[in-house]
Amino acid sequence: MGAGAGCRLRACGGRRCRVTGSRSTSPNSSQWVLSWLVNKTGSELGVRSEAGVLRGPRGGLAYAVSVHFEDRDLAARLRVMDALRTLGLDLPEHVH
Repeated sequence: MGAGAGCRLRACGGRRCRVTGSRSTSPNSSQWVLSWLVNKTGSELGVRSEAGVLRGPRGGLAYAVSVHFEDRDLAARLRVMDALRTLGLDLPEHVH
């Protein structure tokens, strides 16, 4: 696999989950750095949840988040998705 290449697997015990891995070179050396993510998302009327494990060159972390909201319209759902996306963008800072 070249720099930035990734792999995906979509099967976990009969349920859908995602395993994503990528390799890239470290900015300070020519060593390969392996990062990976395993996560599971779920939704129900008025609830969005995600849990996962993230590993990078500086360490790893596990996370879980659930948001309960009044699912009245598309705008409410989009606000929740935006909040979850913000969390997802912050997580790599702790492992890279």
